[in-house]
Amino acid sequence: MKKFLILFIAAMLLVSALAEGSHVTVGNTTQVSGAFFTAQFGNNTSDVDVRMMVHGLSPIFWNDQVTFSVDSQVVESVESSTTDEGNVLYTIHIFDDLLWNDGTPINAKDYVFSHLLLASSQFSAIGAKTGAWKHIVGYEEYLDGIQKEFSGVRLIDDYTYSVTIKKEYEPYFLQLSYLEIYPYPISVIAPGCEVKDDGEGAYIDGEFSKELLESTILGEDGYLVNPTLSAGPYRLTGYDSATGTVEFEINEYYKGDHAGNLPTIETVTLIPVTPEEAKTAIADGKVDILNKLVDKDVIDANSDSEAKAYSYPRLGYGYISFACERGPLQFEAVRQALACAFDENTFIDETLGDYGTRVYGHYGIGQWMYMVVVGNKIPDALTEADKARWLALNLDKLDKYEYDLSRAITLLEEDGWTLNENGESWQDGDIRCKDVDGTLMKLELSFALCKDNPMAENAMVRLEQGLEALGGRLEVTEISFTELLSDYYREDGERRYDMRFMASNYTHNYDPYVAFYSGEDFDGQISYSGLDDDDLHEAAYALHSVKPGDYYTYLKRWVEFEKVYNELLPTLPIYSNVYYDFTNERVDFYPIQPGVGWAEAIIRTTLADSAQE
Repeated sequence: MKKFLILFIAAMLLVSALAEGSHVTVGNTTQVSGAFFTAQFGNNTSDVDVRMMVHGLSPIFWNDQVTFSVDSQVVESVESSTTDEGNVLYTIHIFDDLLWNDGTPINAKDYVFSHLLLASSQFSAIGAKTGAWKHIVGYEEYLDGIQKEFSGVRLIDDYTYSVTIKKEYEPYFLQLSYLEIYPYPISVIAPGCEVKDDGEGAYIDGEFSKELLESTILGEDGYLVNPTLSAGPYRLTGYDSATGTVEFEINEYYKGDHAGNLPTIETVTLIPVTPEEAKTAIADGKVDILNKLVDKDVIDANSDSEAKAYSYPRLGYGYISFACERGPLQFEAVRQALACAFDENTFIDETLGDYGTRVYGHYGIGQWMYMVVVGNKIPDALTEADKARWLALNLDKLDKYEYDLSRAITLLEEDGWTLNENGESWQDGDIRCKDVDGTLMKLELSFALCKDNPMAENAMVRLEQGLEALGGRLEVTEISFTELLSDYYREDGERRYDMRFMASNYTHNYDPYVAFYSGEDFDGQISYSGLDDDDLHEAAYALHSVKPGDYYTYLKRWVEFEKVYNELLPTLPIYSNVYYDFTNERVDFYPIQPGVGWAEAIIRTTLADSAQE
């Protein structure tokens, strides 16, 4: 035993020595926008990565595409029961050794505070979207201020709390994802306040107000951009909004991910790189890791260098986002006509090459559902009859909206776009118009062009050419990525632009029911299309309400959802792709994969010099 202890201590000292001073720089072509707190202020993919670095200790974790599991590093147990009203009560017991990154303890009050904060009217008043908590009993009464208590959230003791889910939200295919939440520090966000529970539900006691949250969360040094006290594998040590550079250092108080893995790289820097810079960023020594490359020229340039390549199919897609709540895009025929007038194949050839493929709905090629319907993946141990049933599910009936200007014009004319500005029959050279409730509406659309984005420029050209051929007109405004996201998320209430080129990755709890749910508390950061359609809602809810583990029913309803989506076109789907990451020779082990970003992979990443020693 004595010999074992000596060897163990020596090993720990070696690990500690190897980590000291180690550093990597990560480059991403998407610049952060500074929403480092929750998705309720926006979900820029690089902001998500920052949040994964600095926040942690959720009771559950994403095990794979169909499973959330209890994190045994965080939670001692999770118990579920059915209440007299038919709701589902989850009781969560956390461990007593969880710490903030300053070494102070985390307890059940911190998790309860997160629930109370994120669903509050005060949080909503400063611009956060709270609809993601709609499934918890008492949400509406708490949000509206009818009750100070959030009745569906209870503080039981120092290390136990409970959450009650409304019966109409059960079952849910990704059921445990309801419990996903990070602890947030009340001492920083609501100083002077305290979490209490007198028997009717948890509440925040003290001067908890919109003004308080504006002072602690917003602003140049607010928690939104400067979450210095947190519980993730790293702590945020610097953010330069002008350059988009974010600095991190290891959190020595982090208990480990669900498998007990601890980061060994001491400091990390995230920087934005343009597609042009990304071609040589590794060769020039500017970065150690390049993340989520899609542009064919950039991928080819790095493939021809000595950089190590990592490829993985995307859990997401690229598209033209539509503001379906306004102007010509409120009409289904206009959206379909634009799909027929956009040359998707040429766009893919010119920008992604062999690394991209067309999609016709709300899916990415890395999703398990897609892999099944294209025949690449089906469950083991199926009977021949069941195998045939699974293989019969496909996306063959989706409209491919091939590039066809004649069809596009027919769609418009059948929808009434047959007039000119004078109310006379449209002629070649006129701007197309439609009589909408006695007023002529022009086929004019605005496009927000993201600066320094070649793919967005290519998309803009395709839209411009297509609209012009249809008798329409495109007004283009070049804006920054931060401005584009602000408009996309409706941060000012209403959108200024009808369209923009976007590319999104699905969150771990892929749930179109939330993405296309209507209502003010969902619009913007959660529901982004502006389309309020009963068929879409019903198809999304049918998918949402599949029982956990019933994969065949889920797949069948997913195909049905895609058919509805494909007809209505809340967005114009263009492509999904294979992502490429590249590293230099310093990086020895880098476990990137579908659904796992660099911020999650960095916990297990090792450097070659450390491995060699």
